[in-house]
Amino acid sequence: MKINCDGLSLSEATLKVIKAAGSKTVNPVLEGIKLTAKNDELILFATDKELSIEKRIKAVVMEDGEAVVYGRVFCEFVKSLTNEEIELSVNENNVLKIKYSENEAEFNCFDVEDYPKQKEIEEENVIQLKGKALKNLIQKTTFCAALDDARPILKGCLFEKEKGLVRAVCLDGYRMGIAEEKAGEEGKDCKIIVPVKSLNEILKFIEEEDVDVFMVIEKNYMMINFGTATIITTLLTGEYINYRQILPAQTETKVTVKKDLFERALERANLLSRADKNNYVNFEIEEKNITVLAKSELGTVTECIPMAMDGKDLEIKFNVRFVYDAIKAIDSDYVDISLNGSINPCIIEANDIKNSLYLILPVRKFN
Repeated sequence: MKINCDGLSLSEATLKVIKAAGSKTVNPVLEGIKLTAKNDELILFATDKELSIEKRIKAVVMEDGEAVVYGRVFCEFVKSLTNEEIELSVNENNVLKIKYSENEAEFNCFDVEDYPKQKEIEEENVIQLKGKALKNLIQKTTFCAALDDARPILKGCLFEKEKGLVRAVCLDGYRMGIAEEKAGEEGKDCKIIVPVKSLNEILKFIEEEDVDVFMVIEKNYMMINFGTATIITTLLTGEYINYRQILPAQTETKVTVKKDLFERALERANLLSRADKNNYVNFEIEEKNITVLAKSELGTVTECIPMAMDGKDLEIKFNVRFVYDAIKAIDSDYVDISLNGSINPCIIEANDIKNSLYLILPVRKFN
């Protein structure tokens, strides 16, 4: 292999594919990045067998070939060469030589034969969305997914396509986020569970909001092609929680509040309450105000936010970060909060366009 390429293009591509490389794996070759030179392109590929990312950049290919270089070191090294024209070559001893200006460096490579082949995806179904729609589905839900391994299925995001809509659902046992967007005409109705880790990487590749994005599905895999980049992820298998059963059937108290006022109050309350192990805030809902009260050993914050209310007065406690995250994710000047007593979950959604919804359990016991 022997090529010339732009240092900035190489660095940007490496920074993207390295997210799929393994870290401290049983099989060290999975910590590598595969470089393939052919057809006036350098193709960079990394996989941990759950997530695969391929990125192609323009190159002057003088000799076709392949190499698998240790990913982290290579990534850090080329980050410092963004202003250089780079020559990459591999010799008969499987050593990658990098030439830049009057300098050069050498990296020992893994055996290419030991590196996993990229999976070929056969289209069984497809979900079509605009780039902006997919971005919204990811950004408005994935922060509600579980972070621990107690219930691995909850580390994924449920995607449901039905009746011309795509619905994304994430929950962790304490809160739930649901978002909906219009779907394209391609494909049939379906359900898949995509690892949130993969969705967070997919999000970084959505650059054009009006472009059509096709989520190509094959049994336990999903592929998205972004032109010069391709992402393949395994899908989680198992039964997702029936989220519809969790949604409250009635509302005793409904509050409408100006989003920016409430968000800023929660942000200040969060600064104080996160110093306390409980991380909760108290909400007193009565007459024309919500009173937000946060206490910790550092002090106390009390703020009154004007509101419109329909129903009973109420006092209820929540993890402040859960409420803050939900309010921040909503695109509306006003938000609606629906409650059913002090021990039942609340629903938070936009006052106008109902395309996202957040359910949050209250704090029942605390020290």
